[in-house]
Amino acid sequence: MVIHIQTEVDDKTYRMLKKIALLRGKSLKEIVREAVSKYVEESKKDIEKATKEDSIWKAVGVFEVESDASEKDDWGCVDWQSE
Repeated sequence: MVIHIQTEVDDKTYRMLKKIALLRGKSLKEIVREAVSKYVEESKKDIEKATKEDSIWKAVGVFEVESDASEKDDWGCVDWQSE
């Protein structure tokens, strides 16, 4: 699946991206994709570490529920009405 994103860059960044694309014989789109992929890969380890250290995981297993609680039919949205 491909997701399309759209953004803006300042003129200096755009000119540098165009130069890189010309020097490498690639399209601007390819250069931006490569840059985004590299940034994501470099950030991945820090993001995974931060996610694992999130305090929400300390709450897992703290509460006791009935063994079939997630299978009950009475789960759902609460009816809400504005005043």
